[in-house]
Amino acid sequence: MAIDLGVVERQYHKFTTHMPRVRPFYAVKANPDTEIIQTLQRLGAGFDCASANEIDLALTAGADSNEDIIFANCCKFPGDVTFAEH
Repeated sequence: MAIDLGVVERQYHKFTTHMPRVRPFYAVKANPDTEIIQTLQRLGAGFDCASANEIDLALTAGADSNEDIIFANCCKFPGDVTFAEH
């Protein structure tokens, strides 16, 4: 599957242009592709993560664990909670 990162960037800019006071948080589970995550991190998006693996993807892309990541899965595994705490 080919991903056009230009489309990702244009959609991000469209979102932030029309809603300038709202910071988008990308649901990593929707498509955990590292290039998409890196692109969105560079643009300033945050990340909605549902597992330790998704948190790790966001952190590896350069996300700040305190400012850029929401651990919002309603059903969390104990190991994922422990990972998220660190």
